[in-house]
Amino acid sequence: PPFRASIPGRLPARAPRGRRLFPERRARHPGAMPTPALRLAEWQRWRAELEARGRFDGAGSPFWSELLELSAGYRVRAHSPYSGLSLAALILGADGRLFAGVNVENASYGLTNCAERSAVFHAVSEGQQRFLLCFLQGQAPLPIPPCGACRQVLFEFAPDLWVISRGSQGQLACARLDRLLPGAMGAADLPRS
Repeated sequence: PPFRASIPGRLPARAPRGRRLFPERRARHPGAMPTPALRLAEWQRWRAELEARGRFDGAGSPFWSELLELSAGYRVRAHSPYSGLSLAALILGADGRLFAGVNVENASYGLTNCAERSAVFHAVSEGQQRFLLCFLQGQAPLPIPPCGACRQVLFEFAPDLWVISRGSQGQLACARLDRLLPGAMGAADLPRS
């Protein structure tokens, strides 16, 4: 059977086996979907700009368009009935693959899982443990930074990770994780047995 969303304008819960979750992307941007190698090349350029000037220009980049499109598609899947704040996180692995996560709230607030940690768990379950970038897209007007727990989980895998957060009005906040979590506890701080 052909793949299509059951409700126009809404994304399916998951793609049938062998089908793309976002098939409409290929139709709108034929040949423009970034490969892992293109993502890594774009990221190296952005990283150099961030290190030098504290900002970067992703305009016109297929990778930037992909980040915006994917994060918007995933953000609507967040389960946030209590805060009403939906957030999507995309993590760029060292091999150029992207891993997504959304926030999943729970009535027992302490069991809520943030988008960043969901993306990390997704990446690790797929065998990727080296990260270069964490991109966050929220529905709030201003960029939303990762919470302390997410910063610590991200630090476990990538202390020099860059975090780029985008608000719903397009405002960006960019920072390296080691600046967001100074004096973080890492594996080197634990006694070896």
